[in-house]
Amino acid sequence: MKHILVIQTAFLGDVILALPVLKQLKRYFPEASLHFLVRSPYHTLVEAQSYIDKVWVWDKQRRKYRNLFRLLFQLRSYSFDVVINLQRFFSTGLLTCFLRAKERRGFRKNPFSWCFDKRFVHCFDGRHEVERNLALLQGLCSTSFKGPWLEVPQEVALSVESSYIVVAPASVWFTKQYPWQLWRQVVGALKDYPIYLIGASKERAFCEQIAKGFAHVHVLAGHLTLLQSAALIKDALLVIANDSAPTHLASALNVPTITLFCSTLPSFGFYPLADSHVILEPEPSPDCRPCGVHGRRNCPMKHFQCAYNIVPERVVEAARHLLRRD
Repeated sequence: MKHILVIQTAFLGDVILALPVLKQLKRYFPEASLHFLVRSPYHTLVEAQSYIDKVWVWDKQRRKYRNLFRLLFQLRSYSFDVVINLQRFFSTGLLTCFLRAKERRGFRKNPFSWCFDKRFVHCFDGRHEVERNLALLQGLCSTSFKGPWLEVPQEVALSVESSYIVVAPASVWFTKQYPWQLWRQVVGALKDYPIYLIGASKERAFCEQIAKGFAHVHVLAGHLTLLQSAALIKDALLVIANDSAPTHLASALNVPTITLFCSTLPSFGFYPLADSHVILEPEPSPDCRPCGVHGRRNCPMKHFQCAYNIVPERVVEAARHLLRRD
């Protein structure tokens, strides 16, 4: 093979969970030129991966479709041996159809799957998303994979205290986000360790609510690049996060992880893959859970019991258990 293209232009967690496909392809086809199409700004993380030869960037924030067609014409200059589309949506399906490729692979749910040469089922059957993605390699190479799969350059260094915990407390979706009052109880009980709170700039105020009055809790939300966040996680004793991208960063680096599933279910396939991990769900689980495959902006039932039924004592106990094992 000469050229292989993998497409995943969704959010950060999806991009991280796509990387095993690229690493496996490079393992079996080391001489091939391996291309990866992602959305901005996640290319900064992807470009640091030595096993990816070329990264294409789709700016979806401005002039979305004009940029898509510009990409199409640029990509058509390559005659790809294989194009693998990991998404199930219109735009990337259209792009895949019009590329020059000997073989196009993707999921049946994509509205343009009729033009794919190989189509695969995508369903929430308990398999991890990494397994579902690797299934698209059937007939090309082995679909069996073992991490870690994220590379962090040595020059990405941070001046932080040693033996620390990383907490990623926020989420784009309200019903995936453990309440700040409960986070305060968690970080307050883990006062023997420096704790770094990470997240986006818009999540800084949420993190500051959690950290207020705690000398051992430091807010780095909005101050780190994606690679710096990965470097911080890489050397952490433990990562505690919601069902969100930081869980997948920890999995990709094989760092002990606690993931809190509020409104969503681990069986959807986005649970942690680190060798040492704990999954926490509400006890008891409310009858309304799950309220959807993805998170919601607000709790439809107004009580948010799926979060409040994960009591902070359970999070602290799980943290102490993993810290003892480490």
